[in-house]
Amino acid sequence: MLRHITNLPNLFTSASVFCGLLSLTLASTASVGENDNLFKAALAIIFATLFDALDGRVARMTRSASEFGVQYDSLADVISFGVAPAFLVYHWGLAYYGGFGLVVAFVYVVAGAMRLARFNINAGTVSSGKWSQGLTITEAGGTLAVLIIVHHQSGAERLSNYAAVMITVLILSYLMVSNIRFRTFKDLRVTHRTLVGIALGFASAAYVLVLFRDFAFVLLFGLCLHIGSGLLEEVIFFRRRRLEEQQALVMEFSNGQTSLSAVGEEGDEALPE
Repeated sequence: MLRHITNLPNLFTSASVFCGLLSLTLASTASVGENDNLFKAALAIIFATLFDALDGRVARMTRSASEFGVQYDSLADVISFGVAPAFLVYHWGLAYYGGFGLVVAFVYVVAGAMRLARFNINAGTVSSGKWSQGLTITEAGGTLAVLIIVHHQSGAERLSNYAAVMITVLILSYLMVSNIRFRTFKDLRVTHRTLVGIALGFASAAYVLVLFRDFAFVLLFGLCLHIGSGLLEEVIFFRRRRLEEQQALVMEFSNGQTSLSAVGEEGDEALPE
């Protein structure tokens, strides 16, 4: 166990867990709707996303990836991007709805945990290079944290639209367990088309930065752009993707039938005449 504890990628994962715990501690000391400690708790989640982004890269660079690290990372994500953001957003706006707000926060945590469970089951069978199946729990938790930071930076003392917060949490929960594909950009290649897209992205980010004079608004713009592009692509390519899924199911069923037939033939040959 000691070698797992001291493994460099796992240390980054542990740092992410610490940030999640710090966020929970800060949020628990804030009164309902109070801004400063909620802002600090949201910042802790942002730092958790940085450590989460680094642990996998460090594992690949040092060639120290392990099954233990994969499972540990998933459990850490449930804490840092599931429980911590849900607890934070409950204190920020969902507490206004009392018990129902608690149920909404619970739905978010369960959706995130199920999203991670599906990812672990499908690892190695579903292409994870170009797309992610459903919104990642890291992006969902980061989005909630950035929303709270933007609200704080806007100068507003208290939240004015509680319904919008509840709807946002429910939408993010659905997106995590949905089959909607979101780009990961892991296979991004330098082409004329991608360069144009990157240039437009930087120009848009610069415009938002000049307009609001705060980097938090740029982060929120980037997250909304990524989520929106995934939804737009799903609408445009809906029929083709459903056809691909049906073809994959047919091939899987055919392969299963072939395997069963082969087992049956072996059994027949083993029977005495």
